[in-house]
Order: sequence, then structure tokens, then C-alpha cells
Amino acid sequence: MVNGPIKWWGQLLVAAINVVGLLLFCRGFFPQKQSLPGVASFHQADPFAKPPFSKVVVMVVDAMRSDMLYGNQSHMNYFHKLMDDGVVLPYTAYAHPPTVTLPRLKGITSGSTPSFLDAIMNINEEDDTSLNSDSWIGQFVGRGANIHFYGDDTWLKLFPKEFTKTDGTNSFYVSDFTEVDHNVTRHLDEELKPSSKWDGLILHYLGLDHIGHKGGPHSPYMESKQHEMDKVIQRLYEYINKNQDTVLVVMGDHGMNEIGNHGGASAGEVSPGLALISPKFKKLDLDVLPPHDVENFQYYRPCTQIDLVPTLSALLGLPIPKNNVGVVLKEILPLFKRRGNVIRENALQMALLAGHTVPANFDELDEKELYHYLHEIQDDLASTATNYNYDDIYTGLGLLVLSCGISLVLFSRYYLWGSNSKRARQWALISVIVTILYSSHFHGSSLIEEEHHIWWVLAVLVALGTGNVKWSSAVIIGLRVIKAWSNSGQKYWSDDKIGLYLVRHPDVLWALVVLTYVVNNMLTFTQGNFVSALNFFAGNARATDFKSLGSLIGFILSFVTMSVSLSFKLVQYWADGHDVPAWLSWLYYWVLTNYDINPHNPNAGDDKQLVGSILVQLSNASIYFMSTLLVVSLVSAKFKGIKGGYFSVFANFFTLYLIHHSRVENIPIFIAFAVVKYCFMRSISSIKSDVDYRLLLISAFTLVVSNLSFFSMGFTNSLATVDLSNAYNGVSSYNLLLVGWLTFVSNFAGPLYWSFSSLQMIFEPSVILYQQPTTADLIYLPRICFQVLSVKSRFTFMFYSIAAVTLMASCVNLRFHLFIWSVFSPKILFFGVWAVFMNLFIDYIVGSLLLLLFK
Repeated sequence: MVNGPIKWWGQLLVAAINVVGLLLFCRGFFPQKQSLPGVASFHQADPFAKPPFSKVVVMVVDAMRSDMLYGNQSHMNYFHKLMDDGVVLPYTAYAHPPTVTLPRLKGITSGSTPSFLDAIMNINEEDDTSLNSDSWIGQFVGRGANIHFYGDDTWLKLFPKEFTKTDGTNSFYVSDFTEVDHNVTRHLDEELKPSSKWDGLILHYLGLDHIGHKGGPHSPYMESKQHEMDKVIQRLYEYINKNQDTVLVVMGDHGMNEIGNHGGASAGEVSPGLALISPKFKKLDLDVLPPHDVENFQYYRPCTQIDLVPTLSALLGLPIPKNNVGVVLKEILPLFKRRGNVIRENALQMALLAGHTVPANFDELDEKELYHYLHEIQDDLASTATNYNYDDIYTGLGLLVLSCGISLVLFSRYYLWGSNSKRARQWALISVIVTILYSSHFHGSSLIEEEHHIWWVLAVLVALGTGNVKWSSAVIIGLRVIKAWSNSGQKYWSDDKIGLYLVRHPDVLWALVVLTYVVNNMLTFTQGNFVSALNFFAGNARATDFKSLGSLIGFILSFVTMSVSLSFKLVQYWADGHDVPAWLSWLYYWVLTNYDINPHNPNAGDDKQLVGSILVQLSNASIYFMSTLLVVSLVSAKFKGIKGGYFSVFANFFTLYLIHHSRVENIPIFIAFAVVKYCFMRSISSIKSDVDYRLLLISAFTLVVSNLSFFSMGFTNSLATVDLSNAYNGVSSYNLLLVGWLTFVSNFAGPLYWSFSSLQMIFEPSVILYQQPTTADLIYLPRICFQVLSVKSRFTFMFYSIAAVTLMASCVNLRFHLFIWSVFSPKILFFGVWAVFMNLFIDYIVGSLLLLLFK
């Protein structure tokens, strides 16, 4: 290794420049969407003369995909009866991505298309996201209407002063399927009384969305939830049947994909159901067309979701909001005496928004020509590019280029110009070339969607680069198992994946889950200084000395810790509606009976509040056990003056933490991770004296396998694959920082595993190979440890700085591309997580703190 200090703070400064550049670029690339100020007024004299309704009920069922409302497998039986009676106008409403709640609510109230920034603001409960543009709700309230609201408190952020009566429910606590909806329905007894005084009633139900996040669209809980929503529709229709001046709107704010998530642009996510319901529609005598193109969820009449805004405005006799881009639904026109004026009012509003001059023969256009004119303007406005802040974009890009240049110089100065290792210099040059080639894929949307293939190829190449045919082959076999675990891309779906096989075969799944816990427990027990630290009375006895007191204490405590975590995962699996294998039922029976729940009762899981409380207690108990045992063993080892083994103990306990927060079907992949790590260390075991080459190989391998594992665990560059099913483990109420951390951990469990494993591989390689710790391990050379870590960081900083420049440049170049918001923009967000949280925070800052603690 080249002599000479490498300043830790200098590397940090370069990283800081990169982060500032990235943030500036994002501020310019994701600005707030501009809208026309003020409140709309009519463009014609009384265009909606004698509107058919004076009151409205809007029932939003979060994530209600169109097939859940209309399909043959739908359990909305009463709703289907209403359709047969001819009182329903059914639609499949296209929801513009990003398909998350906040931008969709802005769309269905103001009629505007969303800003991508809304997808980011959607997760911030404390952020002021009030809707500052015109909306039908504002128009309705301005006319003196009283609106009552119950449900998702995102509405209260958008309309903090408009509702006269409210009861908000947090939308992010996805472990709650029932109370979150009962909190809405309990108000209906009062609100549906004849004496109740409201003009608008808005109900936003969250349970169906939560079920989707936890168990997907085919969860066992989906049927009962649809029945519950169907009964609510029945109660509401019975009310409006007696009060026929009220129109009922039943809709989903967005849909969901086949794993129950949303945020992207797949067919299921952008196809929520939308239905207008009133006895007055019966006289329209409209044919309910049979479903068509059902495979893409296109049931009945297609429309865009924002078409609801001018439609409701017309039905209630309100001016159409200024920023509306929706087109009034033509099926309601027979309710108006001057139906042509309804379309013309919509056309005049859209023309003003687009800055168009209406045709000279505007008053002579018939309905077909007016709709053609409206759709032309709608297509033009919906595709209008964001008002980018180019000053911020180019300033940010300039800082990224500066950071890239410095990172390249630092990397080249050490490896290309300063290293005495010929192989290290060769690999360094290859690394720069491969990074540039990798970064070029950012210019293709399909390559971003299927990025996992690139990491598979790179992982194989690095494995082959060790030169050890026997162990490299074993590494590649392990990598192939990892790659085959889940569906990793956005364009193709296969049922032939290991994770899906395990889901279909719970006995095999849980056998492997138990084995994973056992393997991790044995690694904790046998690697590092865990046993020596707990052997309080017999010096530094090793793990292989099974007669020592430390072995007994370590085995008992680690076994108890593992068992509590396993119990939590098992009860969580049962609570999500799955059948626990018979051979393992004794464990969750024992847990549930201790909480006075009879597991033999088929309705035992109906009390979701009690079950949720049990899960919170079990999860927290598990985390307390892990953290306490880890701290006690590390402190004891320090007190006894034990050298080495700390990184291995930390890595193994943190692996248990990652297992605890992973989806059940992904847990066994950690066995594959452990095998691949062992085989890779075997493959480079002969490279001992060439420290630079060895360090470069480990850095490259952990980088590529981190990315491969991220995709192989079912995640992609789409917001739709962000998994919230483990983001509330041990959380009893929404907390932004805690839920944010758990979301990060559960979605980046694979990369986090390899990040801390890389420290173990660099500083304690002999421990991984079950050899005696030797002074050749770098942890025994504390004076150069920070230098080694800084050298490692030069590789990753070089990679992320080149990638950042290329990605941001491609987004500037392709800013008018069709997929800029559905593919390229989400990639920026994911890249930001990789660059800022994984590379800078976890790899460098946390790695440095651990080194300071353990050296």
C-alpha cells in the first residue's frame, strides 16, 4: 500500500460537494407545479342552469383497482346490483403517475395533472402541502356549502380550513386494516340522519390499501374488506335514494400492482375504478357496455380521473376550477336542458388555461366537434413540460462535475499512478472504463427498468477476476441463486422464481426461514469475539471451547434472541392472513395463548388492534434483546482487552436485525449471502501480500453484489416496488423518522448486509474463514485502518460521482421524453438514496464510526 496519509475530512468534503450538487439539481428538476392564481368564475351566463344536484358524497377507497369494483372476482355484490338497476355510471379512470395519494387528491379536486415532487411530499406528514390553486371544494365552500370529512388526513393537509367537521386518520400506518376504516364508518350514523346538515360528505377509506401493501391484491383479507366497503355503499345509496338531490361518487384514488404497491405507471396502478351513482341516472337509459380489454383493467367506459372535476362542477352548478385539465363526462349531458353550454363552458375554461383563442365558429360547433377540441387541448396541457429551474439544474450539474473530477483524480492518484501493484493498476483502469460504460445505460428507459441484468453481468466478471477457478465457480453459482430469487425488473414477470415458489409452499418456506435463523445464530456464536466476551471468568476462551461459561451464556442468549424474532415473524405471517404450517403451529399457539387469544378460533385475528399490539411488543422485545446482547458483548470485549472480532459480531447481529425487517419469502436469501461471502473470501485468500489489489477486489465485489441483491430481493427503480410491509415493525403510531428508517432498512436489507460485510471482509478476513485471527488482519494495524477505509471510499466515490454526472445529464437531455416522470425521475430518487445514504452515510460515516469504536 502506498505510504502517505489520506485525509478523512478531505474525502468527506468531496462527498459533500457531490451531495449539494445532487440536491441543487433535484430542486431545479422537481419544482412546484405552477398554477393560475385566483378563483374561477363562469365564462357564460348560467351555463349549468338548474344543476341536477345540490349535494355530493365522495367515497374514496384507497387503491381500489377497477377489477375490485367491476371484475368477476369482485365481492361488491350490492354495487353490482345497483349497476344492474341502471343507477350507476361506471368508468375506469386513468390516474396520472406518480400513483400516490397526495398528487391524486390534488388531481381529483383541482383537475390538474400532478407534479413529481408531490410523490416525495406525500410521505412528509409535517409538510405544508395545502392546495393553493382553485378546486371544486373551494368553489363549493365559497358558495356557502358545509363539507364534512372523515378518513385519510392527507385531505386535511390539502384543505386545512375548508371542512366544517373532520376526523382524520393517518394514512401511513399500514399494519391497521380495520380501525382505520371503522374510524370513518362510525360517523355515518350521525351524518345520515335526516337532521344532519351538510352539503358535501367526503369519506376516504384506507384499509384496502393497507391490505394490499401487506399481502397484495389477492390477500385473504381482501374479500372481507370489499364486503365491508360494499355495505358502506349500500348505506350511502339508501340515503341518496331518499335524498335525490345528492350524487354519490365511489372511486379509488389509484390502483395497485400485483404485489400490492403503487406509485408507478403499470396498468394496475393507473386504473382505479370510478362510479357516479344516483337514481336520476336511471332515466338516462344508458347501456352499460360490457367490459372490454379486461386484462389491462379497462372495464366499461375509459376516462381520465381528472375528468371528475368538470363533471362534478357541472352536476353541482359550480364554476370549473381554473387549472382543470379534465373533460366533462358526456354521459351526464342529458341531465341538462342546454347540454351544449356545459361542453362550451369546459372548452372556454381549458382554452383560457392553455392560452388558446377559441375558433371563430365556436358557437356553431356540435358536441362531437367540441369534444374533439377539448381532447386536443387536454392532450396538449397534460403533456406540458414542468417549468424547470435551469439555474439550479446547471449549478447542481456543475458541482457534480467538479466532484466527479476531484474523485477521479484522487482515485487515479492512488491506484493508477501511485500503487506498486500491477494488477491493482489494471483493475483500477478497468473499473473506470466499466463505470463509464455502466453509466451510459442511463440514456435508455428500458435499460433503467431492467438494470438488474447489468449487475448480474458485472458480479460474474468480478467473481471471475479473482483467478481462483474453483471458488469463483462456487461464487457464481451462489450469485445465480440470488438472481433467481425474485422478479427484478419492471417489464417482465415470471412465476418461476424461488421467492414465489416459497410463497406457494409455506412448509418449505418456513423450514428455510428457521434454518436461516439457525445459521445466523451459529455464525454469531462461532465468529468473532462473542463467546470470549461473554466468558467472564475464563479469559479469552474461543467459540470452539464448548466447555467455557461464555459458550453456555452465548448460546442461551443468542438462542433466546433468535427465538423472539422468529416468533414475531411467525405471528406477523399469521396476522397477514396466511396459514402457519402445522409443524410450527405450536410456537405461535404458545405466543397467542399467552396474550389470551385462542388460536383455534377461526376469528381469532379479527381484533386487529390487539394483534397489532402483540406484534409491536414482540418486535420491540426482539430489538431490545439484539441491541442489549450486542452492546454487552462489545463492552465486555473492550473491557477484557480482546483484539479483533468486533466487526464480525456487529455484522452478524445486524444481519439478524435485517432478517427481522425483511419479507418472509426473502429471509432465506441471507443463507445464500453467507455462502457467497465465504466462497468469495476463499477465492481471494491467496491474495494476501497484494493489499491494493485485494482491497480493490473486495470494494468492487461488494458494490456489485449490493446492487444485485437489491434487485434480486424484488425491488426496482420504480416507486411501486417500495415495500411498506415491514416499515411499522414495533411502531404503534406514525413517526416520520422511525418509519423512514425502517422503510430504508427493509428495502435496502441486501445492500446493508454487504456494506457491513465489506468491513468484515477487509479488516477481519480470517474470522470469515474460521481461522485463527492473525496479525495480518488489518484490524490489528490500527494506525493504517482509517487510511484503508479512505482508499476503499475512493473507489465508491469515483463510481457514484461518474454515475451522478451521467444520470443528471441524461435527465436534462431527455427532460421532454415520454418516460421522464415514470422512469428517469424515480431513478434520480433511488440513485440519491444509494449515493447519499448507502455510500456516504452507511459506507463512509457509519463505517468510520465503527472503525473508531472497534480498532
